[in-house]
Amino acid sequence: MAYTKLDAGLTDSTIWQAPDTTRIVWITMLAMADQNGYVGASMPGLAGRARVSLEACIAAVETFLAPDPWSRTKDHDGRRIAEAEGGWQMFNHAKYRAAQNAEDRRERSRIAMANLRAKRKQDATTANGYPELTKLTQAEAEAETKRIGRAESIRPADGARSPGDNSESATPAGLACLAMRKAGMSATNPGDPRLIALCEQGATVEEFAGLAAEAVSKGKGFAWALATLQARRAEAHAIALAPKATEVAANAEAERSAAYLREQAEHAARAKAEAAERRARKAQA
Repeated sequence: MAYTKLDAGLTDSTIWQAPDTTRIVWITMLAMADQNGYVGASMPGLAGRARVSLEACIAAVETFLAPDPWSRTKDHDGRRIAEAEGGWQMFNHAKYRAAQNAEDRRERSRIAMANLRAKRKQDATTANGYPELTKLTQAEAEAETKRIGRAESIRPADGARSPGDNSESATPAGLACLAMRKAGMSATNPGDPRLIALCEQGATVEEFAGLAAEAVSKGKGFAWALATLQARRAEAHAIALAPKATEVAANAEAERSAAYLREQAEHAARAKAEAAERRARKAQA
């Protein structure tokens, strides 16, 4: 079932100063409008939907069709609707709809990003009994890098490290490996290209520690932790870009609705001109 949001500014508009029946008819038209702002109904049908008398409905529609010098929207001289085939076309419907859709998308994106941050924070802390990682010191990182270079037996099968690759100074990859080992992962490889690429992309020690703890709790290894971290960072990047994409979509929707409004307005103008011409011919006859 479709629904229509009411803009809070409605209570500050001149419509809100009109009689009760006029306000009721206006809100009824808002509820009946389709996605392009078209309201399909006859005058008696609209009066029935609004639960007002036919005379009150006619007076309300005439108010909406007439110019309004006090309207905050100066387009169409303040008119709110135009006659269209089988009903009426609401002006400014596309503008308000696009603004509401963009706001909804931003809110959904904000919630999704907040949930993602909360999950990342949880992954980076305690998992399966392993304590939360504290700040690593330079000396610990150097010792870890040297130890991994000497301990040939603990290297994983999917990422062997050459015997000569045991840097004497701590590296981002060495810090990451130390963090993962402190989280309970027995086999790490500071020379793994995926690990190095993640470090260069800004992955933090806390992220590595959290994924290592999660991998241990699930019986997974070093490769799984790296692949999962890559996927989650890609997902976070996509969510961060989502608001820009939704703004583009909202603008495109507004343009389509504006084109539809122009077409309906032109159609209504032609219909009125033809009706006037018929009346003139009939009067001459």
